[in-house]
Amino acid sequence: MDRRLTVSYLLAPALLLFVPACSRQQPTPGQKREVSLAALHLAPDLTTKPGNTFQATFTDKVVKMEQPVFLDSIRSISSDNTTFVFNPSDSTSSQLKQGSILFVPGIAMRKVVVATQQSGNLVVVTEDATLLEAFKDANIHWSAPVTFS
Repeated sequence: MDRRLTVSYLLAPALLLFVPACSRQQPTPGQKREVSLAALHLAPDLTTKPGNTFQATFTDKVVKMEQPVFLDSIRSISSDNTTFVFNPSDSTSSQLKQGSILFVPGIAMRKVVVATQQSGNLVVVTEDATLLEAFKDANIHWSAPVTFS
């Protein structure tokens, strides 16, 4: 049996442990969820700083999701930021499958280990993605002061 397939079968039951630990509650049917960028505790956006650049060509594995689409589609995120629960009717998140790279500018760049339907949701378990997995070609230059206090 293919090792990746074996890992998928082993990880799928683990989803049952991750999903209840997600950090946001699902809305009741018909209720609109309000998700803000502030709730995600993001680091400052370095792309807006003078002199910083980000130009990249993505690999075919990348599923790019803009922040507003992500905020509309996401239902919950695990406390360790590895498991994402999406609205299954979202056309962008429905493209995620094993091996895909989820890229949300300013929020996440994660490699999909398992993507499955569960309890009416799209549950995506991820791991760190490398730059070489996500970008064919890139020109990235960031400069920012570092404070160790």
